Amino acid sequence: MPRALILVADGFPTRDVQDVAKRLHDQGFETRYCGAERGATYKAEDGTHVVADLGYLNVDLSRYALVVVPGGAAGDALAAHKSMYNIVYSLLHKGRTAAVVGTGLNVLLAAAANKTSPNPVATGTHILEGEIARDRRVTGPEALREAAEKAGAVWTEEPVVQDGPVISAVELQGENLRLFIEALLPSAQRIPV
Repeated sequence: MPRALILVADGFPTRDVQDVAKRLHDQGFETRYCGAERGATYKAEDGTHVVADLGYLNVDLSRYALVVVPGGAAGDALAAHKSMYNIVYSLLHKGRTAAVVGTGLNVLLAAAANKTSPNPVATGTHILEGEIARDRRVTGPEALREAAEKAGAVWTEEPVVQDGPVISAVELQGENLRLFIEALLPSAQRIPV
């Protein structure tokens, strides 16, 4: 069974975390929530909550095919944690998928800017330093357009974009949630179960 890691922090949109987890589970994925602290409770914008299965210090990244980064206030909060953007960077270096929603794009941009993963040549991966964002098509909130373009990304107005192992979405309203999940499904083939 492929595994998906969903990063969490307070202020996440329910559709970015719980709805994505349910849809992935329905497609045969095992999902785990990862927060700053294992066992901590994180509140959604609508008042619902999730409990982190893992803390960022106890994640075995070799077990995950993909990471999902939510938007809302959570996207901004996660981008401020070096360990969270290191997770994104490290998984991309392993040839896995990083999927970001809304302000979750900040985490991808932080990973690209900080380049804190081990040397890709030593790890046998194909994403080189700076390639996380440079020349990749991305989408997200218009407020992040300038930062994305400064990181070398190519901005698009599409609601969901996949460019190699990077998937980005403006938000997961309506049809966008289905498109986002469909873009994630091939990730299951990138890692042995």
